[in-house]
Amino acid sequence: MFFSNLIMYFIILTTAATLHAHGQTDITTARQAAEALRPLAGNGAYLLFTLGLIGTGMLALGLVLNYLNVNANTVFPRRP
Repeated sequence: MFFSNLIMYFIILTTAATLHAHGQTDITTARQAAEALRPLAGNGAYLLFTLGLIGTGMLALGLVLNYLNVNANTVFPRRP
């Protein structure tokens, strides 16, 4: 977990440094974030951004389902 968070931190740091060096400092919408990927990904920037958002949602879905399962078992305990 620590290693993945460390990688995430450096990805964010590198992205911010690159965007700042190219003068893109005012990104407020998802559309602007996808457009910022255009120099790297070309015309597939929107697809790359969309896949990233969907992947993040899929990761969060597992956490939410686990949380619901734990709470449901606390409220409605199983009886043998």
